[in-house]
Amino acid sequence: MNPVIEPVTTTGSTTMRLIILGLIAALTLLAVPAASAASAPSSPHQLTFTKTDLEGDFVWDGSVDGDTVGGLQTRLTAARPAGEILHVEFDWEIDAGDESFVAHLVGTLNQRTGAVVMNGEVVEGFMLGARVHERGQLTDPGTSEFQGTITILPATG
Repeated sequence: MNPVIEPVTTTGSTTMRLIILGLIAALTLLAVPAASAASAPSSPHQLTFTKTDLEGDFVWDGSVDGDTVGGLQTRLTAARPAGEILHVEFDWEIDAGDESFVAHLVGTLNQRTGAVVMNGEVVEGFMLGARVHERGQLTDPGTSEFQGTITILPATG
């Protein structure tokens, strides 16, 4: 059985109300991305961190401070040795409420000095698409504690 479609007739005032409601809905949808974009910083976002891997399972837990304050967990996702340099990939998860994000970073760990330098991008959450630069230093080999800085450069365009 085919449904019967009947034309809808409206009065002038009903048509005007529908137009106004449509405009309000459209403006509301346009305002949501604008509000989200306005909340993301336009200048570099600076963080400090401390993290340890007490279990020896290549998952470090810690905290971040600075422009964002919260919990931190990093996971080693790949490693390739090249002499005293270890080429590494990490997923960084920052748990900070509305400013939570995940970043994927790639870089090097100097196994002699303990210095780490990584670069990457925010792949989920706050400041999605932003470039990330991390500098760290092994401060306690016994607990695999690292301390350092993270600079997040907002995505442009």
